[in-house]
Amino acid sequence: MEHEQDEVPEYQPNPKERGGVVPSIEPPKVSREYVQKLYQSLNETQASIFYSVRQWCLQRVWGQNPQPFHYFVSGGAGCGKSHVIKCIYEEATRIFRQLPKLREEHDISMPTVLLTAFTGTAAFNISGQTLHSLLKLPRSLKPPYQGLGNSLDEMRATLSNVEILIIDEVSMVSKRLFAYVNWRFQQIKGNKKPFGGISVLAVGDFYQLRPVGKAKPLCVYEEDEEDFWKEHFKMITLTEIMRQKEDLAFAHLLNRIRVKQKTESFSESDKTLLASAVTESKDCPTDVIYIFATNKEVDCHNSKTVRALHKDFVNIDAEDYLQDSRTGKMKKLGAPTKSKKGELVQTIEAAEGVRVMVTRNIDVEDGIVNGTFGKIANIVTETKAGETRVQKLGLQLDNPKAGQKQRQNQQGASDSLIYIERLEESLSKKGVVRRQFPLKLAFACTSHKVQGMTLQSAVVSLKRVFEPGMAYVALSRTTSLGGLHITDFAENKIYADSEIAAAMQTITTASLSGVMPLLKHVRETDLVEMFKIVHHNTEGLTTHIDDIKCHHELRLADVLCLTETHLSGSIVTDSIALEGYRVFLRNRHLCYMRFPELAKKEGGGVAIYCKSHVHAEVFQHIPNVTDLEFLVVKIEAPVKLMIAAIYRPPVYSIKNFLPNMERLLDYLRVVCPHPIIVCGDFNENHLGNIKKPVLEMFQSKGYMQLITAATTEKNTLLDHIYVCQPNVCFQSGVLQTYYSYHNPIYCIV
Repeated sequence: MEHEQDEVPEYQPNPKERGGVVPSIEPPKVSREYVQKLYQSLNETQASIFYSVRQWCLQRVWGQNPQPFHYFVSGGAGCGKSHVIKCIYEEATRIFRQLPKLREEHDISMPTVLLTAFTGTAAFNISGQTLHSLLKLPRSLKPPYQGLGNSLDEMRATLSNVEILIIDEVSMVSKRLFAYVNWRFQQIKGNKKPFGGISVLAVGDFYQLRPVGKAKPLCVYEEDEEDFWKEHFKMITLTEIMRQKEDLAFAHLLNRIRVKQKTESFSESDKTLLASAVTESKDCPTDVIYIFATNKEVDCHNSKTVRALHKDFVNIDAEDYLQDSRTGKMKKLGAPTKSKKGELVQTIEAAEGVRVMVTRNIDVEDGIVNGTFGKIANIVTETKAGETRVQKLGLQLDNPKAGQKQRQNQQGASDSLIYIERLEESLSKKGVVRRQFPLKLAFACTSHKVQGMTLQSAVVSLKRVFEPGMAYVALSRTTSLGGLHITDFAENKIYADSEIAAAMQTITTASLSGVMPLLKHVRETDLVEMFKIVHHNTEGLTTHIDDIKCHHELRLADVLCLTETHLSGSIVTDSIALEGYRVFLRNRHLCYMRFPELAKKEGGGVAIYCKSHVHAEVFQHIPNVTDLEFLVVKIEAPVKLMIAAIYRPPVYSIKNFLPNMERLLDYLRVVCPHPIIVCGDFNENHLGNIKKPVLEMFQSKGYMQLITAATTEKNTLLDHIYVCQPNVCFQSGVLQTYYSYHNPIYCIV
């Protein structure tokens, strides 16, 4: 049996990165609308990770110096790990632009968050860089540590602002590589703390493919290896599969396959499901990718397929050169020498339409990397002295995002192709230098090449599977069981690494339950009479209604009070409807009788949403309250309460605001013998030693203000909840969101 694996791709020289220049590390800009859609689709666990990191970033900006976090985000194939990475990168980068040092320098070009991965393919998937390329890691990672030498100042200048390092596909990172990453950042930052004092988000699945060669995964402890994992990293596990969410039976089957031990048998129902995907080789589709365990199987299938589908193919032989001992010049050999695995191939069987895979990291930033798939669409030749030679190959890449930069730079290019030229490589045979296109046929590939990919359909052979996790990686690529075709099925080929299963039990779990306090309370409390009130300054209701619908805590509110709705007119449209709620509105133009300039000013406005089971009566007009943005609801059941939502614009003076506010409170006290709760954005900061006239007025009326933590991105407490009978409220606090300068606040009565 061939226990072979692909060559480590990052150890190959990248022609674009010679000369010591630090590669570009700024991912492409994306629209705010695109980012907003990413955030809206975060599931509960993804959101808890996102908000935990977001809060840490804000604390850094506020100068509170929180301890660096070291999180390991685990989870099976297709559970949205890359999605979490993208969301965290976008939000953290946005927040860090407010760091005092960046504001002082007026320079936000240097990165604060680094996106990295072991392979070029994984790096491109998250718009990042390979660890080797970014940190200028040596080919050999054996001790002792090789410092940066003359590159140190350059690296410090580039990476001095880094706050968070994100590493994707961490299961493929060896302990030696991880140790080097730690030492690099200690050297760059001049700080002996782990990873130079920066935070690290490691993302991956140890049940998938392990490091290349004999190296053990990071989570498996070894006495003779430097270990920067065990003591520092805490685990968060994603369990909801997103890739196969339209085929839940398949998704649940994959979860069981992921952890199945070699000694365990499948249940009868799982056997039946798998059997439905088993297909005879002769009945398998020919126009989908085939996944094998070994390179020998891949090469055999590729050669057979290209000859069956393409009668007129061109053999492109490698051009091998050897230095002439007499003249000292490089002399072309008559025929290519026999090459070893991992080297540029001896011969490429090329024809238009042939499927190929790039075998070198040509441009990671542009997505032309080891593992990029496509097909040959143009063979460009030149003829010299009567001899025709293939000059370059035009590829139509599968991923339309890959190669965009090259296509833009091609002068006069009218097609959508990218063009590959020959690269040079020194062969293991002494003195021989090879020039060949960095491509190989790709009607089939190994399991190692598909990790991280999402496919509609694939044929998976289990015949020569030789290591744990290999079958799981291959079987979990397709979005549905209907798109999966299994050949050479053998139950004993599907198993997880027992070492991994044991090691995963030893990793400390990160506690993120406090990140969503309202959700936590609802989950842990059986009180039927629990009544939840939430206030949020939305900075535009129609703009953010979809964000509210997707928020995991706002929709738990029995009464949801919103300020700065930015609505005009008096008609309740479907565009602001929330399922299961009735909505009451009071827009700004109705709120000011003596201040017409405020009434005409855009923005402002209040809204209150009450759940359908809540018996509520709305008060939109109250005697003598002539100039106040407010809305009041009287709750009769399931509890008896009076709730008022207030918005005080920053331009509305305290002198004019307070008399109206007092008259409202006096009216509520007269008409309501039950507890009164007043919430809103009062634009009075309760953090810091400054005058608080609004607070003083409420206190003089017997109210207590419940919120004690910052409610805005600038570390100010502008959003308040006042209660006239504080004993009725047994929990209150601040929630998190991403779409407003303000965070929501809540109380439970």
